[in-house]
Amino acid sequence: SWQRQMCIRDREITQRVRSGLLKREEILPDSVQVHVELIKDAFHIYGSFQAADTEASYSLHIIIDPVNLEVTVID
Repeated sequence: SWQRQMCIRDREITQRVRSGLLKREEILPDSVQVHVELIKDAFHIYGSFQAADTEASYSLHIIIDPVNLEVTVID
């Protein structure tokens, strides 16, 4: 069904973003959180993580639509 496909796609996107963040040694692995929402025809990916050296926290908002990719670091 359509809903099942969206759930699988959400999990796939979540895993890809998480894997990308975990490749960086400067990020604490246990701090990585990723959440995906489909809004209209765009995926909105919300991520947060903590830097290992400074323990500073960071948040990201990624929007992927059929023609664009936008990444915003949230202060």
